[in-house]
Amino acid sequence: MDLYKAVLLGVLFSAVSAGVLDEYAKTEGARIMSILKREYSVGTVLECAIKCNAETAFTCRSFIYIEKDQECLTIPANTKTEHVLRRTSTALYEKKVYLMECVNGIGMDYRGTKSKTKSGKTCQRWASKYPHNPNMTPSTHPNADLESNFCRNPDGDSKGPWCYTRDPETRWETCNVQDCSASKPPTVVELTCSTGDGVAYRGTVAVTTSGKACQAWAAQTPQKHNRTPDNYPSNGLDLNYCRNPDNERMPWCYTTDPETRWEYCKVPSCGDVPGPVSAGVLDEYAKTEGARIMSILKREYSVGTVLECAIKCNAETAFTCRSFIYIEKDQECLTIPANTKTEHVLRRTSTALYEKKVYLMECVNGIGMDYRGTKSKTKSGKTCQRWASKYPHNPNMTPSTHPNADLESNFCRNPDGDSKGPWCYTRDPETRWETCNVQDCSASKPPTVVELTCSTGDGVAYRGTVAVTTSGKACQAWAAQTPQKHNRTPDNYPSNGLDLNYCRNPDNERMPWCYTTDPETRWEYCKVPSCGDVPGPASKPPTVVEELTCSTGDGVAYRGTVAVTTSGKACQAWAAQTPQKHNRTPDNYPSNGLDLNYCRNPDNERMPWCYTTDPETRWEYCKVPSCGDVPGPASKPPTVVELTCSTGDGVAYRGTVAVTTSGKACQAWAAQTPQKHNRTPDNYPSNGLDLNYCRNPDNERMPWCYTTDPETRWEYCKVPSCGDVPGPASEPPTVVEAGAKI
Repeated sequence: MDLYKAVLLGVLFSAVSAGVLDEYAKTEGARIMSILKREYSVGTVLECAIKCNAETAFTCRSFIYIEKDQECLTIPANTKTEHVLRRTSTALYEKKVYLMECVNGIGMDYRGTKSKTKSGKTCQRWASKYPHNPNMTPSTHPNADLESNFCRNPDGDSKGPWCYTRDPETRWETCNVQDCSASKPPTVVELTCSTGDGVAYRGTVAVTTSGKACQAWAAQTPQKHNRTPDNYPSNGLDLNYCRNPDNERMPWCYTTDPETRWEYCKVPSCGDVPGPVSAGVLDEYAKTEGARIMSILKREYSVGTVLECAIKCNAETAFTCRSFIYIEKDQECLTIPANTKTEHVLRRTSTALYEKKVYLMECVNGIGMDYRGTKSKTKSGKTCQRWASKYPHNPNMTPSTHPNADLESNFCRNPDGDSKGPWCYTRDPETRWETCNVQDCSASKPPTVVELTCSTGDGVAYRGTVAVTTSGKACQAWAAQTPQKHNRTPDNYPSNGLDLNYCRNPDNERMPWCYTTDPETRWEYCKVPSCGDVPGPASKPPTVVEELTCSTGDGVAYRGTVAVTTSGKACQAWAAQTPQKHNRTPDNYPSNGLDLNYCRNPDNERMPWCYTTDPETRWEYCKVPSCGDVPGPASKPPTVVELTCSTGDGVAYRGTVAVTTSGKACQAWAAQTPQKHNRTPDNYPSNGLDLNYCRNPDNERMPWCYTTDPETRWEYCKVPSCGDVPGPASEPPTVVEAGAKI
């Protein structure tokens, strides 16, 4: 019988404990400073909660419990009114009722912090007698929480919370506090833009109005808080996106700045115009025309626009949607859990593939809670265990426990906000988990200092003209500071040959490298020709047959060095898998001349082509020189010195520099995007307007080009000068027109 009583008492105690503590939101490792407080010595956290509930000295809104010292502090403030300090040994418990910014029924239990009326008038403090002498005060209604000037309903007004106003002409007015049971706006377009107070906003803005980066909702660093996905499961607290889980006046977020706890965000307004929403949603995707990926798992929808398809992908519940295929002709939409990082791409002219950019990134921002790449090895090289697997380790973080953390496959992730970044459980029975080596998106290169057209050793003496990285990214000019700020400039390293945007090794790295024009990738190594054991300036590899440097038929035998598409986009290196994932690699097509990023035709297309370095455009055809109808080895036009270097105003320059003095990539002369113009190969047939090479078709003072930067129409180029070298340097007759560029 005694045992039965003991068990019964234990059950009752547990139930009471759960009931009392369920009224509080807990934040580990946090405390708030308050001059007004009461201290108690208690044995358990439940006793501390009971002390707070029974507090008579003030209205207790929260308490701090220090388990080690069995100390309890009851406090009249909470995180809505006071700053939070981080203390590892403490736990902060806040009464949920005081955190709510909505009302149930007529709101007699409303304890939020709204202090303005429906018409925008500021509330008068309840204890004040100016400008109105109130008949409801903290003294007359001690249980109504009439502190400060917050809206309350002490008399059960049927219209809800109200307050006396600071306007002498208006004694009192009702406040505009949202009903807790009010249905949210429909979940279609407003999810990616804001209506009203933005409670239903589900877009991807992750920066505050002052420009501070948002902290992930699941993280507790640097801000400790209780607005977590677990506590607010239906409020869309994904990653670090701006949200409004507590009915504030607009979406907000905790910031990564230790000095600033939280700020409001400026998110797109839905207004009455559906147009701009399209840009916001579709900006999250990388588009590839004429492509699709095969996936057994997919969902099909009939839609009217590509925007509707994107919204379907964003709202997909059957799986994590990483990409979608839109077939405009049939108005067909396919949402897919895969993307080009995991599946092969098929080319289909009638389709367009849209991939979520976040799933294409292979670097981390901050601690990488938003990392969605495909790294699956730890720092020490151990293979990651699948998150859903229970062997060799039984995980406590799974796709079920963390549904928004993308714990699919065995990719490195950071579901718990680990300060060291993405990690995984390992397949090594001796090592439960380990951090992964994922590059930091903002990682800078370490500083340091340093001739030949090929590379020996570490390539310090390399002075060739390769200007693309191993992954196919275009190099930034060494003299430029955009997009990468750096100190490896020609002025700082005058003897290191930092000309234009050519790959170099000024600081004794293991091989030549360059800063890239991709804002997401600071620098990468380059693949430059090796001199082998041949001393001195190495000659270029022999050209097997002359027609390989021009195109005949479908150009399968073309082996020239054109590396730009017809629209002026830089080609991606065939050996690279970024930004385009593919299987046309030198290993798979060893006899097709897939060198560097040169245009080729490995698969019998109608002409040479290449994958592009533009994430929005998977591949395009190239315009390569034609051998004409002459059979056999086509003879090249005579090479005179001034054609590959510049004399005078450079009208006869025919070299391959394709970048401006400030480092901007040149637009192809045949292209009309982003710059519309009339300096085209058709209008200036004798001026060598090939591809996007710098030229001087209109007798400017030096070669120039239109740029691919929409903000900069054109700029001059820095091309090699012929200097005082004698030889056939006479310039051909100038048959070009002068005039302003239009």
